[in-house]
Amino acid sequence: AAGGGGAGGTIIIVVTQNVGTGMGSIAASAVGGAGGNMLTYFNHGPGGGGGGGIIYTNVTLGSTAVTGGINGVTNHTGYASTYSYYSTPGGIGTVITFTGGSSFVSTGTPCGVLPITLQDFYGILNESAVDLYWDILNESNFKYFEIEYSTDGINFSNIGTLDYSNGKTNYKFIHQSPRAGTNFYRLKMVDSDGKFVYSNILLINISKTENNKLIVYPNPALSFVTLQYNAESSQQLSFELFDNNGRRVITKIFMAQKGQNYFSIPDIKYLAKSIYMIKVDNGSKLFTQKLVINK
Repeated sequence: AAGGGGAGGTIIIVVTQNVGTGMGSIAASAVGGAGGNMLTYFNHGPGGGGGGGIIYTNVTLGSTAVTGGINGVTNHTGYASTYSYYSTPGGIGTVITFTGGSSFVSTGTPCGVLPITLQDFYGILNESAVDLYWDILNESNFKYFEIEYSTDGINFSNIGTLDYSNGKTNYKFIHQSPRAGTNFYRLKMVDSDGKFVYSNILLINISKTENNKLIVYPNPALSFVTLQYNAESSQQLSFELFDNNGRRVITKIFMAQKGQNYFSIPDIKYLAKSIYMIKVDNGSKLFTQKLVINK
């Protein structure tokens, strides 16, 4: 049987100087590959098209393309080399345009290779304090973390710094004075050259009257989502996010501790505007909830 098309990949175009000359002539294409055809045998095995990729830039380009690849075809009675036999084209990718240098630059220097991979970022309500946890992978020339806090999700301030310890993958920071209501947290991860990236934003809503087992917010969401889960004991949670066509677009495993847990859901900012379905399985019960993403 024929193979499926490859995904479109990622293109990052970031201008760090106040120069836009020539940007309008650039055509950026992260189009998914076409699925393979199966024309030798009737009715069998054409490949699906690859999904469109992501273009991430802070300039206006001449053109961008993130369409999914076409599906393959096979022969079929009455159809000469045009029958899809249930293969489908790839989904449309995403073009993200931001202002300024974003997290790819620091003092005008492109970040290039990210200094670290953040695997998980989550919090646990511990009486009147918030315990923040994060796990990392693939450290490269990394130096320290800055823990940043905000009450509006826009203006952040540094509330603490933790140095990277060689070989250590798990870190913890305690915020002793969160406010009742909404609290925003993020990590600024800085390498030895001063380059940095930001984590997803973790939104922790502290409410003494909230007794729901599972809450997802903000909903509608724009670029970040928090999963709030009240656990009666330590347990593993399986998280899945499905698009409107029933395709699974995000899957994660979380380890919840007894009490109120807050998990940052990654990659929301890359998803298209649509209605999604969340499924969370704790091993004995399945929770479902709709999530609206606006852009």
